[in-house]
Amino acid sequence: MKKIVLLLVGFFLLNQTRAQVVDDQVDLGAGYVNQVFYNLNTTQNTVAINTWDIGFSSAVMDASVISNANTITVYKISNADSNKYATITDTAGLALTVQYNSDTNWSKGAFNVNQDLTNPFDFGWGIYNTTSYNVYGDTLYIIQKGTDFYKFWIRVKNGLTNTNVIRYAKLDGSPDVDLTIPMSSYATKNFVYLNLDNPTPIDLEPASSDWHLLFTHYMTDIPGLGPYPVTGVLNNLIILPLSGPSGTEVAEASHVDVGAVSFTDYSTAYKTNISEIGYDWKYFDMNVFQYFLEDSLIYFVKIPGGSIYSLMFTGFDNTTGIIDFQTEQLLTGINDLNGDITQASVYPNPATDQTTVVYDAKKNTNVTAVLSDLTGREVMRNEFAAKGGLNSENVKLPKLAAGIYHLTLNAGEQHVSMKVVVSQ
Repeated sequence: MKKIVLLLVGFFLLNQTRAQVVDDQVDLGAGYVNQVFYNLNTTQNTVAINTWDIGFSSAVMDASVISNANTITVYKISNADSNKYATITDTAGLALTVQYNSDTNWSKGAFNVNQDLTNPFDFGWGIYNTTSYNVYGDTLYIIQKGTDFYKFWIRVKNGLTNTNVIRYAKLDGSPDVDLTIPMSSYATKNFVYLNLDNPTPIDLEPASSDWHLLFTHYMTDIPGLGPYPVTGVLNNLIILPLSGPSGTEVAEASHVDVGAVSFTDYSTAYKTNISEIGYDWKYFDMNVFQYFLEDSLIYFVKIPGGSIYSLMFTGFDNTTGIIDFQTEQLLTGINDLNGDITQASVYPNPATDQTTVVYDAKKNTNVTAVLSDLTGREVMRNEFAAKGGLNSENVKLPKLAAGIYHLTLNAGEQHVSMKVVVSQ
């Protein structure tokens, strides 16, 4: 049986007035007390940023451990391995090195950045054992939270049961906390979270498939300043050792006419750097002590499944923590793993005498475009020799009565149908 994929593509324009631009905002609150997990279908999940201190990757084949620089500071103890855990009662005489999360890759959390890059089995806090499939912690840390100090040891990540075993204690004589975190219970999430004051795993974030961008306050390395807190946007992206990158990718278009630039010109510019959007879409003018938005700047965001959105910032209030922006879906992914076409859209829509068909092909293939009216009568047919990758085809329309038509792309047994509105 032939495979049929029905795709109703929303109206959008690149060089004309946009019909489905969405104006939206997130509220991080005064002092950036919130972080917002954002889905480009405009759904949001807001959580208090001080809810958590440490996050553990839930993936079986990943041992990433991140810190919340808004609540804690992580120090690696350079002159003590895990065998010295019981002997540490204060910070006197300890060689401490502060560590922050990388802002390029979620897998390089504050507890991972000290890893030996020449050893593929080194995760920073511990070493992977190829016989037991466990990561055994060999590194100790001091964590400062407010005026309190903790010693902290990630003892093991069990690869067979997907559990993390940790031990920590406040350096005031408090008893040790021994905690086993069942990572498999949070398999749909990127991270499982912990607040040091309440040793219970926290189910904090939405399922990984339900969000694309994280609006948050985080640390980055600024030339001349070093690690510095900024407010910006990070991608939903996890780098897994065996399966590679998976998640949101971003292409930045700067110094452009944002009303005329086409996302098709940036098809090879997508990056997996989680801070590709980052914080520098705004700047602080020291002369007037005020933030301003960078002009001539727009981002194209590709999400799992192939859909592409534009994102442009329209406002930032550092007093209230409100960020305003516009999004628009430019290309719709097609949920057909066996088909040659993975994305498709058409613009302008409504169209008059011509339109442009944009589609992504897995490989070189022949594509037939058929335009039909609502009765199924064929009114136009074009054939394209598609190349693997993003294709853009200009289509001249015959003289047609105003109304709704269906443009179907046929590639082998795959049929992708898009709604086209013809106006006078």
